[in-house]
Amino acid sequence: MKYIITIFFSLFIFLFSYSQESIDFSLIEDKISLENSEIHTSGVLKFDFHLSQTFNFKIFSQQIEIKSFVVEKNEGRQIVKIDLSFLEHGTYTLHSFIGDKVLNTILFKKL
Repeated sequence: MKYIITIFFSLFIFLFSYSQESIDFSLIEDKISLENSEIHTSGVLKFDFHLSQTFNFKIFSQQIEIKSFVVEKNEGRQIVKIDLSFLEHGTYTLHSFIGDKVLNTILFKKL
């Protein structure tokens, strides 16, 4: 009886882990963009893929983190307006993450 339970439990774990959707990062790395490289008060993030996912973003100035925020992307292509009015004039980088994996880095100027 112990062997049947062990086999059943092992099969359950295998099926559960197999059914989990894995993310192919190469399909989305270059499909996140900021519409303008020169920004006055707000920017538009463009997600040009269909995957539904939570993304973390961090804004850096000279390797100092200025702000971080989270975007819940829905299924399908999507654009999200972000407020950047709090930034002073200068050059910044926007890093996008899923978990600890850096997807891409976008350089922009605040005018």
